[in-house]
Amino acid sequence: MTAARRALASRAGGCYPVVPVPLPFPLPFLALPVASVLAAAPPGPAEDEASAAASRVVLDRVVAVVDDEIILESDLDREVQRSERLANALAELQNPTEADAARIARSIRPKVLDDLVDDLLVRKEGARFQIEATDADLERYLQNLASGHGYADVEALRADVERSGIYGTWEDYQNDLRKQIVVYKTLATLAAPTVTEAQIRAYYRTMTKDVGARVVVERFRIAPDGDDPRARDRAFARAQKVAARLRQGATVEDVAREFSMPAPEPEEVARGAMVVDLEDAVFAAKDGTVVGPVETGRGFEVVRVVEHKASEALSYEEAKDRITQVLYEKAAEKAEREFKQGLRARAHVDLRL
Repeated sequence: MTAARRALASRAGGCYPVVPVPLPFPLPFLALPVASVLAAAPPGPAEDEASAAASRVVLDRVVAVVDDEIILESDLDREVQRSERLANALAELQNPTEADAARIARSIRPKVLDDLVDDLLVRKEGARFQIEATDADLERYLQNLASGHGYADVEALRADVERSGIYGTWEDYQNDLRKQIVVYKTLATLAAPTVTEAQIRAYYRTMTKDVGARVVVERFRIAPDGDDPRARDRAFARAQKVAARLRQGATVEDVAREFSMPAPEPEEVARGAMVVDLEDAVFAAKDGTVVGPVETGRGFEVVRVVEHKASEALSYEEAKDRITQVLYEKAAEKAEREFKQGLRARAHVDLRL
Protein backbone atom coordinates (compact mmCIF):
# COMPACT_ATOMS: atom_id res chain seq x y z
CA MET A 1 0.00 0.00 0.00
CA THR A 2 1.39 3.37 -0.93
CA ALA A 3 2.35 6.08 1.53
CA ALA A 4 -0.60 8.20 0.44
CA ARG A 5 -3.16 5.49 1.10
CA ARG A 6 -1.40 4.44 4.30
CA ALA A 7 -1.30 8.01 5.55
CA LEU A 8 -4.91 8.83 4.83
CA ALA A 9 -6.33 5.45 5.83
CA SER A 10 -4.34 5.23 9.07
CA ARG A 11 -5.59 5.76 12.56
CA ALA A 12 -4.82 9.46 12.28
CA GLY A 13 -6.61 9.97 9.00
CA GLY A 14 -9.57 7.74 9.66
CA CYS A 15 -11.96 10.06 7.83
CA TYR A 16 -11.43 7.84 4.80
CA PRO A 17 -12.30 4.37 6.11
CA VAL A 18 -10.82 1.30 4.50
CA VAL A 19 -9.99 -1.96 6.23
CA PRO A 20 -8.67 -0.63 9.58
CA VAL A 21 -5.19 -1.91 10.31
CA PRO A 22 -2.48 -0.41 12.55
CA LEU A 23 -0.25 1.63 10.27
CA PRO A 24 2.62 4.12 10.58
CA PHE A 25 2.21 7.82 11.24
CA PRO A 26 1.10 9.86 8.25
CA LEU A 27 3.99 11.02 6.11
CA PRO A 28 3.83 14.75 6.95
CA PHE A 29 4.19 14.04 10.68
CA LEU A 30 6.76 11.28 10.26
CA ALA A 31 9.29 13.59 8.67
CA LEU A 32 9.59 16.04 11.55
CA PRO A 33 12.49 14.38 13.42
CA VAL A 34 14.29 13.45 10.20
CA ALA A 35 14.60 17.01 9.01
CA SER A 36 16.61 18.01 12.05
CA VAL A 37 19.22 15.37 11.29
CA LEU A 38 19.55 16.43 7.68
CA ALA A 39 19.52 20.11 8.44
CA ALA A 40 22.32 19.61 10.95
CA ALA A 41 24.58 17.84 8.47
CA PRO A 42 27.34 20.30 7.49
CA PRO A 43 28.87 19.87 4.02
CA GLY A 44 32.48 18.79 3.79
CA PRO A 45 35.09 21.20 2.38
CA ALA A 46 34.89 19.74 -1.12
CA GLU A 47 31.10 19.66 -1.05
CA ASP A 48 30.97 23.20 0.33
CA GLU A 49 33.25 24.51 -2.45
CA ALA A 50 31.41 22.59 -5.15
CA SER A 51 27.98 23.67 -3.96
CA ALA A 52 29.11 27.28 -3.67
CA ALA A 53 30.34 27.19 -7.25
CA ALA A 54 27.18 25.53 -8.43
CA SER A 55 25.00 28.04 -6.63
CA ARG A 56 26.58 30.84 -8.64
CA VAL A 57 25.46 29.14 -11.84
CA VAL A 58 22.35 27.02 -11.19
CA LEU A 59 19.46 28.01 -8.93
CA ASP A 60 17.41 24.91 -9.70
CA ARG A 61 17.14 22.27 -12.39
CA VAL A 62 14.57 19.91 -13.89
CA VAL A 63 14.90 16.32 -12.70
CA ALA A 64 11.83 14.93 -14.45
CA VAL A 65 9.44 15.84 -17.24
CA VAL A 66 5.98 14.27 -16.97
CA ASP A 67 3.91 15.04 -20.05
CA ASP A 68 3.61 18.83 -19.94
CA GLU A 69 4.74 19.23 -16.32
CA ILE A 70 8.13 19.27 -14.63
CA ILE A 71 9.59 18.22 -11.29
CA LEU A 72 12.41 20.41 -9.99
CA GLU A 73 15.41 19.29 -7.99
CA SER A 74 14.23 21.49 -5.13
CA ASP A 75 10.95 19.52 -5.12
CA LEU A 76 12.91 16.27 -4.96
CA ASP A 77 15.21 17.51 -2.17
CA ARG A 78 12.25 18.63 -0.12
CA GLU A 79 10.46 15.32 -0.61
CA VAL A 80 13.58 13.34 0.34
CA GLN A 81 13.72 15.16 3.69
CA ARG A 82 10.09 14.27 4.39
CA SER A 83 10.33 10.77 2.97
CA GLU A 84 8.96 7.78 4.80
CA ARG A 85 11.76 5.78 3.20
CA LEU A 86 14.35 7.97 4.93
CA ALA A 87 12.56 7.85 8.27
CA ASN A 88 12.28 4.06 8.17
CA ALA A 89 15.93 3.60 7.17
CA LEU A 90 17.16 5.86 9.98
CA ALA A 91 14.89 4.12 12.48
CA GLU A 92 16.74 0.86 11.80
CA LEU A 93 20.09 2.38 12.83
CA GLN A 94 21.32 2.86 16.35
CA ASN A 95 22.28 6.50 16.92
CA PRO A 96 22.31 7.54 13.22
CA THR A 97 24.78 10.28 12.36
CA GLU A 98 24.48 13.17 9.92
CA ALA A 99 26.67 11.18 7.55
CA ASP A 100 24.22 8.25 7.75
CA ALA A 101 21.32 10.56 6.97
CA ALA A 102 23.13 12.14 4.03
CA ARG A 103 24.18 8.75 2.64
CA ILE A 104 20.66 7.32 2.88
CA ALA A 105 19.16 10.49 1.43
CA ARG A 106 21.39 10.17 -1.63
CA SER A 107 20.58 6.48 -2.08
CA ILE A 108 16.80 6.94 -2.00
CA ARG A 109 16.65 9.89 -4.41
CA PRO A 110 15.78 7.74 -7.48
CA LYS A 111 12.99 5.94 -5.63
CA VAL A 112 11.60 9.16 -4.18
CA LEU A 113 11.63 10.69 -7.65
CA ASP A 114 9.68 7.68 -8.92
CA ASP A 115 7.15 8.28 -6.12
CA LEU A 116 6.82 11.94 -7.14
CA VAL A 117 6.23 10.95 -10.76
CA ASP A 118 3.63 8.35 -9.77
CA ASP A 119 1.78 10.78 -7.51
CA LEU A 120 1.79 13.45 -10.21
CA LEU A 121 0.34 11.01 -12.73
CA VAL A 122 -2.32 9.88 -10.25
CA ARG A 123 -3.33 13.48 -9.52
CA LYS A 124 -3.54 14.23 -13.25
CA GLU A 125 -5.76 11.19 -13.71
CA GLY A 126 -7.86 12.30 -10.76
CA ALA A 127 -8.30 15.71 -12.36
CA ARG A 128 -9.71 14.01 -15.47
CA PHE A 129 -12.45 12.59 -13.26
CA GLN A 130 -12.88 15.86 -11.32
CA ILE A 131 -11.56 14.30 -8.12
CA GLU A 132 -10.43 17.00 -5.70
CA ALA A 133 -9.67 17.63 -2.05
CA THR A 134 -12.44 19.82 -0.69
CA ASP A 135 -12.10 22.21 2.23
CA ALA A 136 -14.19 19.77 4.26
CA ASP A 137 -11.80 16.92 3.35
CA LEU A 138 -8.83 18.97 4.50
CA GLU A 139 -10.47 20.15 7.71
CA ARG A 140 -11.57 16.64 8.63
CA TYR A 141 -8.12 15.24 7.98
CA LEU A 142 -6.38 17.98 9.98
CA GLN A 143 -8.73 17.38 12.92
CA ASN A 144 -7.98 13.65 12.87
CA LEU A 145 -4.27 14.26 12.40
CA ALA A 146 -4.15 16.61 15.39
CA SER A 147 -6.20 14.43 17.73
CA GLY A 148 -4.46 11.25 16.61
CA HIS A 149 -1.07 12.63 17.67
CA GLY A 150 -2.01 14.24 20.93
CA TYR A 151 -2.32 17.88 19.87
CA ALA A 152 -4.87 19.97 21.70
CA ASP A 153 -6.22 21.30 18.43
CA VAL A 154 -5.25 22.08 14.84
CA GLU A 155 -3.59 25.32 15.92
CA ALA A 156 -1.16 23.35 18.09
CA LEU A 157 -0.37 21.14 15.11
CA ARG A 158 0.13 24.25 12.99
CA ALA A 159 2.61 25.69 15.48
CA ASP A 160 4.63 22.46 15.43
CA VAL A 161 4.64 22.33 11.63
CA GLU A 162 5.82 25.92 11.35
CA ARG A 163 8.54 25.34 13.95
CA SER A 164 9.84 22.33 12.00
CA GLY A 165 11.16 24.58 9.24
CA ILE A 166 10.77 21.98 6.46
CA TYR A 167 7.23 22.61 5.23
CA GLY A 168 7.40 26.29 4.34
CA THR A 169 4.26 28.13 5.35
CA TRP A 170 1.14 26.60 6.85
CA GLU A 171 -0.48 27.08 3.46
CA ASP A 172 2.32 25.03 1.87
CA TYR A 173 1.67 22.26 4.36
CA GLN A 174 -2.05 22.33 3.64
CA ASN A 175 -1.39 22.19 -0.09
CA ASP A 176 0.78 19.11 0.41
CA LEU A 177 -2.04 17.47 2.35
CA ARG A 178 -4.51 18.34 -0.40
CA LYS A 179 -2.28 16.59 -2.92
CA GLN A 180 -2.12 13.50 -0.73
CA ILE A 181 -5.90 13.50 -0.30
CA VAL A 182 -6.38 13.69 -4.07
CA VAL A 183 -3.98 10.78 -4.56
CA TYR A 184 -5.82 8.72 -1.97
CA LYS A 185 -9.29 9.52 -3.33
CA THR A 186 -8.20 8.80 -6.90
CA LEU A 187 -6.70 5.44 -5.96
CA ALA A 188 -9.72 4.58 -3.82
CA THR A 189 -12.01 5.38 -6.76
CA LEU A 190 -10.09 4.12 -9.78
CA ALA A 191 -7.89 1.39 -8.26
CA ALA A 192 -10.19 0.03 -5.59
CA PRO A 193 -9.12 -3.47 -4.47
CA THR A 194 -11.62 -6.29 -4.01
CA VAL A 195 -11.53 -9.25 -1.65
CA THR A 196 -14.06 -12.01 -2.23
CA GLU A 197 -15.56 -14.47 0.23
CA ALA A 198 -13.99 -17.30 -1.76
CA GLN A 199 -10.52 -15.77 -1.34
CA ILE A 200 -11.05 -15.40 2.40
CA ARG A 201 -12.20 -18.99 2.78
CA ALA A 202 -9.32 -20.33 0.69
CA TYR A 203 -6.81 -18.38 2.81
CA TYR A 204 -8.39 -19.69 6.02
CA ARG A 205 -8.24 -23.28 4.80
CA THR A 206 -4.59 -22.93 3.90
CA MET A 207 -3.67 -21.36 7.24
CA THR A 208 -5.59 -23.90 9.35
CA LYS A 209 -4.92 -27.02 7.30
CA ASP A 210 -2.68 -28.61 9.94
CA VAL A 211 -3.92 -26.90 13.10
CA GLY A 212 -7.61 -26.23 12.47
CA ALA A 213 -10.63 -27.96 13.92
CA ARG A 214 -11.43 -31.44 12.66
CA VAL A 215 -14.60 -33.48 12.48
CA VAL A 216 -15.02 -37.25 12.58
CA VAL A 217 -17.64 -38.22 10.00
CA GLU A 218 -19.20 -41.20 8.26
CA ARG A 219 -19.75 -40.43 4.57
CA PHE A 220 -22.08 -42.09 2.09
CA ARG A 221 -21.22 -41.26 -1.52
CA ILE A 222 -23.94 -41.89 -4.07
CA ALA A 223 -22.86 -41.52 -7.71
CA PRO A 224 -25.26 -41.51 -10.71
CA ASP A 225 -25.28 -44.67 -12.82
CA GLY A 226 -25.14 -42.62 -16.02
CA ASP A 227 -24.54 -39.17 -17.49
CA ASP A 228 -28.13 -38.21 -18.27
CA PRO A 229 -30.43 -36.11 -16.04
CA ARG A 230 -32.54 -39.14 -15.14
CA ALA A 231 -29.50 -40.90 -13.72
CA ARG A 232 -28.77 -37.83 -11.60
CA ASP A 233 -32.38 -37.77 -10.37
CA ARG A 234 -32.20 -41.44 -9.41
CA ALA A 235 -28.98 -40.85 -7.48
CA PHE A 236 -30.52 -37.88 -5.68
CA ALA A 237 -33.62 -39.88 -4.73
CA ARG A 238 -31.41 -42.69 -3.41
CA ALA A 239 -29.34 -40.18 -1.38
CA GLN A 240 -32.53 -38.74 0.10
CA LYS A 241 -33.61 -42.20 1.26
CA VAL A 242 -30.18 -42.84 2.80
CA ALA A 243 -30.37 -39.53 4.70
CA ALA A 244 -33.91 -40.27 5.87
CA ARG A 245 -32.95 -43.69 7.28
CA LEU A 246 -29.97 -42.24 9.10
CA ARG A 247 -32.17 -39.50 10.59
CA GLN A 248 -34.58 -42.20 11.77
CA GLY A 249 -31.74 -43.62 13.85
CA ALA A 250 -30.54 -46.48 11.67
CA THR A 251 -26.86 -47.34 11.99
CA VAL A 252 -24.53 -46.90 9.03
CA GLU A 253 -24.17 -50.69 8.89
CA ASP A 254 -27.95 -51.16 8.64
CA VAL A 255 -28.24 -48.46 5.94
CA ALA A 256 -25.35 -49.95 4.00
CA ARG A 257 -26.99 -53.41 3.99
CA GLU A 258 -30.39 -52.00 3.08
CA PHE A 259 -29.04 -50.13 0.05
CA SER A 260 -26.35 -52.66 -0.89
CA MET A 261 -23.54 -50.19 -0.29
CA PRO A 262 -20.22 -50.51 1.54
CA ALA A 263 -20.46 -49.28 5.13
CA PRO A 264 -18.34 -46.13 5.55
CA GLU A 265 -15.57 -46.12 8.13
CA PRO A 266 -15.29 -43.12 10.48
CA GLU A 267 -12.79 -40.62 9.07
CA GLU A 268 -11.35 -37.42 10.43
CA VAL A 269 -11.62 -34.48 8.05
CA ALA A 270 -10.25 -30.94 8.15
CA ARG A 271 -11.37 -27.91 6.22
CA GLY A 272 -10.50 -28.22 2.57
CA ALA A 273 -11.31 -31.94 2.40
CA MET A 274 -14.88 -31.43 1.12
CA VAL A 275 -16.72 -29.11 -1.22
CA VAL A 276 -17.44 -25.75 0.39
CA ASP A 277 -21.20 -26.17 0.87
CA LEU A 278 -20.79 -29.57 2.48
CA GLU A 279 -17.83 -28.43 4.56
CA ASP A 280 -19.72 -25.43 5.98
CA ALA A 281 -22.71 -27.58 6.88
CA VAL A 282 -20.61 -30.33 8.49
CA PHE A 283 -18.48 -27.98 10.60
CA ALA A 284 -21.59 -26.10 11.74
CA ALA A 285 -23.56 -29.27 12.61
CA LYS A 286 -23.77 -30.78 16.07
CA ASP A 287 -22.51 -34.27 16.89
CA GLY A 288 -24.96 -36.92 15.64
CA THR A 289 -26.46 -34.66 12.97
CA VAL A 290 -27.00 -35.99 9.44
CA VAL A 291 -26.02 -33.55 6.68
CA GLY A 292 -27.18 -33.88 3.10
CA PRO A 293 -27.69 -34.91 0.50
CA VAL A 294 -25.27 -32.33 -0.94
CA GLU A 295 -24.18 -32.37 -4.58
CA THR A 296 -20.42 -32.62 -4.96
CA GLY A 297 -19.83 -32.68 -8.71
CA ARG A 298 -19.33 -36.46 -8.68
CA GLY A 299 -22.73 -37.25 -7.26
CA PHE A 300 -24.19 -36.71 -3.80
CA GLU A 301 -22.92 -37.11 -0.26
CA VAL A 302 -24.79 -37.85 2.93
CA VAL A 303 -22.68 -37.33 6.04
CA ARG A 304 -23.28 -38.27 9.65
CA VAL A 305 -21.29 -36.09 12.05
CA VAL A 306 -19.78 -38.33 14.72
CA GLU A 307 -17.59 -35.98 16.75
CA HIS A 308 -16.09 -32.51 16.65
CA LYS A 309 -12.45 -32.24 17.72
CA ALA A 310 -11.46 -28.90 19.17
CA SER A 311 -8.59 -26.80 17.89
CA GLU A 312 -6.57 -23.87 19.17
CA ALA A 313 -7.07 -22.17 15.82
CA LEU A 314 -9.65 -19.39 15.60
CA SER A 315 -12.94 -20.27 13.99
CA TYR A 316 -13.59 -18.94 10.51
CA GLU A 317 -15.93 -16.23 11.79
CA GLU A 318 -13.39 -15.15 14.42
CA ALA A 319 -10.56 -15.04 11.89
CA LYS A 320 -12.48 -13.54 8.98
CA ASP A 321 -11.85 -9.86 9.76
CA ARG A 322 -8.11 -10.39 10.24
CA ILE A 323 -7.84 -12.37 7.02
CA THR A 324 -9.78 -9.67 5.19
CA GLN A 325 -7.26 -7.08 6.40
CA VAL A 326 -4.32 -9.14 5.13
CA LEU A 327 -5.90 -9.84 1.76
CA TYR A 328 -7.08 -6.25 1.36
CA GLU A 329 -3.56 -4.98 1.97
CA LYS A 330 -2.14 -7.31 -0.68
CA ALA A 331 -4.94 -6.52 -3.13
CA ALA A 332 -4.50 -2.77 -2.61
CA GLU A 333 -0.77 -2.96 -3.32
CA LYS A 334 -1.38 -4.98 -6.49
CA ALA A 335 -4.21 -2.72 -7.70
CA GLU A 336 -2.20 0.46 -7.11
CA ARG A 337 0.93 -0.95 -8.74
CA GLU A 338 -0.96 -2.00 -11.86
CA PHE A 339 -2.88 1.29 -11.99
CA LYS A 340 0.32 3.32 -11.83
CA GLN A 341 2.03 1.10 -14.39
CA GLY A 342 -0.86 1.76 -16.72
CA LEU A 343 -0.58 5.53 -16.21
CA ARG A 344 3.17 5.45 -16.92
CA ALA A 345 2.64 3.40 -20.07
CA ARG A 346 0.37 6.11 -21.47
CA ALA A 347 2.49 9.08 -20.34
CA HIS A 348 5.71 10.70 -21.50
CA VAL A 349 8.14 10.44 -18.57
CA ASP A 350 11.73 11.70 -18.87
CA LEU A 351 13.87 11.23 -15.73
CA ARG A 352 16.98 13.43 -15.57
CA LEU A 353 18.75 12.55 -12.33
